[in-house]
Amino acid sequence: MTPSDLKEIVSQQHIIKTSDYQSERAIRQILSQLRKEGIIFIPSKLGKGIYVRIDQASKEEIDVYAQSQAKHFKTQYFNTMLPMKKYVKDQHLQSLFGQLEDVVSDEGDHD
Repeated sequence: MTPSDLKEIVSQQHIIKTSDYQSERAIRQILSQLRKEGIIFIPSKLGKGIYVRIDQASKEEIDVYAQSQAKHFKTQYFNTMLPMKKYVKDQHLQSLFGQLEDVVSDEGDHD
């Protein structure tokens, strides 16, 4: 079975149990590709490695998934994005101060 055949089969399923397939990693990659195409599978309350198509998911499953994604984004923001923003801001300020020092030293040379 080719990867595109498997992708087509998975796209038509309502529930995916990753352990039913030879390569769980390949299935997760297919789920990721399908997500980019608007076919979204989310973790199911039925257990680990079981994904349900979002249009077939219960409100509880959708809410739990949305909350976990929001928590992930918050963690990502505070652990990665905010420190990166501060670093870039510090680098930018150092660059500006360096330019200011050059201007001040150039003006001092004209005396």
